[in-house]
Amino acid sequence: MSIDCMNWVKTLSPKFIKSGPRQILKELADFADEKDECYPGVELLYEVTSQSIRTVQSNLRILEQMGLITTLPRHNDSSRYRINRHLQFPTRALRKRGAKSAPGRHRREKAPEVSSQLLEGSEEAVADTVTGAKSAPPPLVGADSAGGADSVSPGVQNLQPRGAKSAPKPPENHQRTTRGEGAQARETPRPLAADWQPSEADAAYAARLGLDPAAVADRFRKHFLASGKPLADVSARWQLWCDENAERAGLAAPAQASTAVSQAAAPAEPVAPACSDAGLEAAWCGVHGALRQQVEVAEYRAWLSRLVLLGVEEGYALIAAPGRFHRDHVSGRFKPQIEVACRALLPECRGVVLQVAEAARQCA
Repeated sequence: MSIDCMNWVKTLSPKFIKSGPRQILKELADFADEKDECYPGVELLYEVTSQSIRTVQSNLRILEQMGLITTLPRHNDSSRYRINRHLQFPTRALRKRGAKSAPGRHRREKAPEVSSQLLEGSEEAVADTVTGAKSAPPPLVGADSAGGADSVSPGVQNLQPRGAKSAPKPPENHQRTTRGEGAQARETPRPLAADWQPSEADAAYAARLGLDPAAVADRFRKHFLASGKPLADVSARWQLWCDENAERAGLAAPAQASTAVSQAAAPAEPVAPACSDAGLEAAWCGVHGALRQQVEVAEYRAWLSRLVLLGVEEGYALIAAPGRFHRDHVSGRFKPQIEVACRALLPECRGVVLQVAEAARQCA
């Protein structure tokens, strides 16, 4: 290692040479001998600098172009590099080291001598000033001055309170306030009343499923009165109760009833009429029953109950959905289950074709 070469590399201006070539030059100075020559390989420079081989080769070319080194190629061996520190290159300004000189103490200048007559006159002037200040009346606190501002006694400031105490207090019921004037609060779940009776719509829903509304209502009321479980929406829980009873009874009507309720709730897109063949209609009801056992009740009511069979053509079951989004969702999530059920229950069915209700009407 050449100490002179290492110190010379440190004196080079950072504006003259960048960090990448400077790092290669430092390693060459570390390997240099007393003649300022060294012969490290590219692989060794790659290991000690953590630069890639291509970067090392590029930086060596840059140093040679700048004149900082001279490459002496050798046959079947690594090149020899000579560091040209004897040439003139831009250097950085050296900083001065060591403690800075302490600031000198300022000498006090002698005060000019004052005659006794001037001192006596100044003492009389000070006495008159003090006498006039004592004789002046003190300012009234709170009295308005000529500029309109309240006079304040000297040394006292009107400070406003800071921190949590000065913050405005929230309303007493801020936890129960709603967003906006028109926001509706959530219904609080309440236990079922002892004299509860199903409404006309609830009774009609049970009748469409083929159930006895009075008997189902009696069991519904006894069950929830005995359990004491609160209900947020009695009508929705009643419909689920009727669906479960119809499923346990093995009735095929729940699919048609759910379809009718869904059509009444969303009349914007009418569903295509079902096929007229009685055998296909009965088989399609069986398909609905099989799908109802495979998926959850909420998913069946939302997506599968509104599907209608149009017929079977050339071995494919034509099924209509109420909308394009509905068709795409059912095709992407439930089509394998629908195909298995249709192949098992529909005669001569090899596959399923899902269509939109309007397009299905035009094809028919």
